[in-house]
Amino acid sequence: DIENELKQVNHDCHDNIKSSDPRQRIGRFLYLEGHEYLMYNTYDVHFYASFALTMLWPQLELSLQRDIIDVVASQNNQMRYLIAHNDLSERKVKGAVPHDVGSPSGIPWKIVNDYVFQDVSRWKDLDSKFVLQLYRDFIATEDMNFLKTAWPAIRSALDHLNSFDYDGDGIPENEGFPDQTYDIWIAKGASAYTGGLWLAALSAASSIADILSKEIQQKTETSECDEKVFHTEEDFNNDDSRLLQELQESKQKYQNLLKRGMSSYTKKLWNGKYFNYDASNSPYHDTIMADQLAGQWYARACGLPPISDEDKILKAFTTVFENNVMGFKNGTMGAMNGIRPSINGKDAQVDKSCIQSQEVWTGVTYAVSAAMLQESILLDLPKGLKESDVQAKELRDKAFRTSEGIYSAGWDKLGYFFQTPEAWDTHGHYRSLAYMRPLSIWSMQWALEVVPHIWQENESE
Repeated sequence: DIENELKQVNHDCHDNIKSSDPRQRIGRFLYLEGHEYLMYNTYDVHFYASFALTMLWPQLELSLQRDIIDVVASQNNQMRYLIAHNDLSERKVKGAVPHDVGSPSGIPWKIVNDYVFQDVSRWKDLDSKFVLQLYRDFIATEDMNFLKTAWPAIRSALDHLNSFDYDGDGIPENEGFPDQTYDIWIAKGASAYTGGLWLAALSAASSIADILSKEIQQKTETSECDEKVFHTEEDFNNDDSRLLQELQESKQKYQNLLKRGMSSYTKKLWNGKYFNYDASNSPYHDTIMADQLAGQWYARACGLPPISDEDKILKAFTTVFENNVMGFKNGTMGAMNGIRPSINGKDAQVDKSCIQSQEVWTGVTYAVSAAMLQESILLDLPKGLKESDVQAKELRDKAFRTSEGIYSAGWDKLGYFFQTPEAWDTHGHYRSLAYMRPLSIWSMQWALEVVPHIWQENESE
């Protein structure tokens, strides 16, 4: 009967989870990427949407993240043909963060990566997004046990991504296929999007290592070290002194990588006004990408330092606003993903190198707005400078003008308010209704409600 079937489903969902795991009490959570993309907890997109769960149901967010943590160390050597290039690819590579945790037609949680378009084990955003989300969720919940549980997976994910730094410049290289959430938009070499995410993730990982180190030191000093810090990782040495040494070495490693990577990021991508799309020799390498500062967005949301000089960050946001927002339909449809720079006085044009470069992504527009809001809040912190006050107000106005375009188009003009899509093109035609990414509007609330407190605490320390 139905009752027995429900009991069996519940058992299947929890049979591999220890009795002490919070998921036994909280439960587990799945949600679809959208009506057209039937995958659960699509992680590159959840990166944007996760602010909603973090702010509204933080324990469900931690439950979802624990499911991802569990999968990082797993491997599934099933070989599958990928749709994009008809290549064979291993389903799940050890150390790589999964793209999704399955689909309705599969076995969620147990068999992951139902996505078969590109090789997600070689994507350059998933691992960084994993580290950044975990740190953000720790800030929201202050759950030290969660952070301790996540640490081995954090190290594995960063090691996996760092293996793609072929030239040793501190930034993993995109490999000439769409190896990130923009899965039709090709990038090669260092890129603004995944490079910035990597820098922010290194900063977050360094901070995590520092937090865990201080936790061990505090326990040692107060003689409350009866329990070991780690309980579940068999391959992780439980001796506190050795763990402390490893955390401190990891912190130094990530700081060194960050320093080298920041230098390369600026040298290879900064052009005086914004960060180029990538460092390739493509005629589209200098496209103005609306989402170029996704790493900065998360860094500031977590109270971390900027991924580049602050003046460059502000110039880049101004360029995005003038070109991707106001330069497209006068700001009435949101931020266009890709805009070609103006040449010889000609008006800037939409980048038509692929479908995704010529779309407005609703969730990305909200994320850009949130990132601008955060910068305006930081400018508004007590400095006693009228110039900063003026800059802050201007940037705040730009932030709300940016997100206003989604309301103007999606609600007033196109009628998508009942199921906000992933994207619309220059004519307002949608792609993928009821999509996950627009939940990033909650990152604007995070910027207004949480970020000021984070930075006030930082200032007082």
